[in-house]
Amino acid sequence: MAILAVAASLALAALPVLLWVRSKSNGEEPGHRVNQMTWIAALVMGGGAALTSLEALSATVWTWIDRPSNAWLSSLCLGAMMGLTIYVSIWVALFRLAAAVHRWSFRLPPEQAASWRDKLPVEVYLLLATVGGIAFAVVLGHAATTIGLPVWAVVPLMVAILPLYQTFALPWLTYLRAPRLTSRNIADVEAWLEDLRLERRLPSFHVRIQEGRIANAFATAGLGAHLVVIGGRLLERMSHSQLCAVLAHEVAHVVKRHVPRLVLPLTIVGTWLHVLCVISFVHPLFDRQEPLLVVTGAALAGAFAGLFIVAIPGVFMRRMEFQADRLAVEMLGDGEPLVDALTKLAELNKQPLDARSWSHPTMQARIDAIRALAPNGAPS
Repeated sequence: MAILAVAASLALAALPVLLWVRSKSNGEEPGHRVNQMTWIAALVMGGGAALTSLEALSATVWTWIDRPSNAWLSSLCLGAMMGLTIYVSIWVALFRLAAAVHRWSFRLPPEQAASWRDKLPVEVYLLLATVGGIAFAVVLGHAATTIGLPVWAVVPLMVAILPLYQTFALPWLTYLRAPRLTSRNIADVEAWLEDLRLERRLPSFHVRIQEGRIANAFATAGLGAHLVVIGGRLLERMSHSQLCAVLAHEVAHVVKRHVPRLVLPLTIVGTWLHVLCVISFVHPLFDRQEPLLVVTGAALAGAFAGLFIVAIPGVFMRRMEFQADRLAVEMLGDGEPLVDALTKLAELNKQPLDARSWSHPTMQARIDAIRALAPNGAPS
């Protein structure tokens, strides 16, 4: 009951802010400061939903499971239940609900223009990977203790399964069959990228479109080729030179191997430290089932996540953005198209050029660094 009381309090605290924002919104993209405030309120409400789902799962699903006496099968069942709990409480109740509430507050349409026929397979992939990955991790931990290894020795590998899946596998499953650039009559951009690849002997790239209002792009690595995903709104609002600059920046991330260099060491270590801190400091507070201690535990869990999963990796990610910009300028032969693209990106997202981010330097800092380079990408 203490957890449900805290969940209700979080929802009631966030609701007035969300209703106020909705009353002032007209269906347009929000300003930076109001957007930040609304995200905080939406995440608070999502946190309340996550606590509610956690309590419900603990009271129903977990009590239905009569774990078998066989130790290996018991570990498998325990891991599967943990995976189901993470999927429902974290992915659905916290993040998905927060995103939906955020857009509802601003009267915005869905961020991705995808039907349920397209969304359902992705959700199934994520659910199966979460359940299967955590089950495998728990069995791995049991195997480690069976052969005499301490559990902490395999914790980094155990907690790395889901971040690795989400970074390297899920984007391919989600976007491999998404529209190509040729479907938007901008085959010349894809032709430019192919010429660049041949000229610089780069690996192969699959470029796919993320339909909807997303004004962003990202890239991830693969075995035989790499994947670049670009938001449909960029294709609608950016010029040819700006699109080429965005693609050059994403290609630079892949060439510099930023994704594996970041995910493998930092995510594994950060998640490992977060898990250990939660086990050591948060679980004892939740076990007491007192509202004040539950709130303190939730705050500590959030603080640990912010430190180990957001703040520390963010330092390295900001450095990588400057590196990718520098290589992109070298590929383009001129920094101004990238400056134009960054300025347009800030405009589309209604963010000031000096807006701060946990993972990126400010647009103004990147623009200043680009303009300090000679045309070939070397410092002037």
